[in-house]
Amino acid sequence: MAAGAVRFYFDYISSNAYLAWSQLHAMAERHGRSVEPVPVLFAGLLEAHGQLGPAEVPPKALWMARNNLRKATLLGIPLRPPASHPFNPLLVLRVSSLPIEEDARRSLIDALFAATWARELRVDDPAVVARAVDEAGLDGEALVAEAGRAESKARLRQQTELAIGAGVFGVPTAIVDGELFWGYDDFPFLERFLAGSDPIDGEAAKAWRRPIPSAMRRQHRERRALRLSHVNLPARDPDAQVRWYSERLGLEARAHFALGPGTLIAFEPGEPIGPRGSAHIGFEVASAEEVAAWAARLGAPVESEVGSASTKLRDPEGNQIEIYWEPGGPGAGSTL
Repeated sequence: MAAGAVRFYFDYISSNAYLAWSQLHAMAERHGRSVEPVPVLFAGLLEAHGQLGPAEVPPKALWMARNNLRKATLLGIPLRPPASHPFNPLLVLRVSSLPIEEDARRSLIDALFAATWARELRVDDPAVVARAVDEAGLDGEALVAEAGRAESKARLRQQTELAIGAGVFGVPTAIVDGELFWGYDDFPFLERFLAGSDPIDGEAAKAWRRPIPSAMRRQHRERRALRLSHVNLPARDPDAQVRWYSERLGLEARAHFALGPGTLIAFEPGEPIGPRGSAHIGFEVASAEEVAAWAARLGAPVESEVGSASTKLRDPEGNQIEIYWEPGGPGAGSTL
């Protein structure tokens, strides 16, 4: 990160990120700072920290829509309902992560946020994204094609994982000089920090680093540590794939994502890779008995060897799935 830059973590799926982006550069310039935008997958943050998104809590979603509309009106910027929500933001996040010149990236992000939250366009549609990129003065067709390459997908995964490692739990998040500010409503405190008038001092903050709980809700007492495992799979019918993974494997369906402890599978339109290669998805479980239980549930055979057990099946588009156990492996003590 450039010295003194405000690192801004965002996902187009967030209307608060749109509001924050509209105000961030002017604030940074007032205090002699630059802005470093970092696209991240909000669903990955939610899964890593075991959270629900605002759209998944209906009363909260309704409140947030009206709250953000009030803020947008006062800011004098348009805010309209997106074409769908939640939607699959992977394409626009990958396009925004491509290695392009700083001013061009700002124009690109401006255009894609406007397409999502001001123009009600489907930014999960490659043709729509290409046109929006063209309007930003870049080659839309070329950038959309580049976003589909393996290295572009890996770049977004790495950005999300590094964000989690930096303590990012939601979007938008700004980190500057090691201090984290979450959400557009935290911007007054971000501005105070940039101005050198933070109302707290370092010693006062230290006392709040890690309060010791005296009571916890049951699900948090029993919850095991989460591991982020992000897999992208092309699919002829992403919606049908998500339903199958939900019904057969018990994963949670969210738009084009299938989620579970330590698992994030993102389906995007494309030709399935399963029938063409040996790639497969592996779920490690805690015991050979658990493998056998899954095999019985799925109607698949168990393959046992000394010190290991597995069962395999294919999803409707031919991707191979393996549920396996190895003694002492990282899955020991975890569940699918």
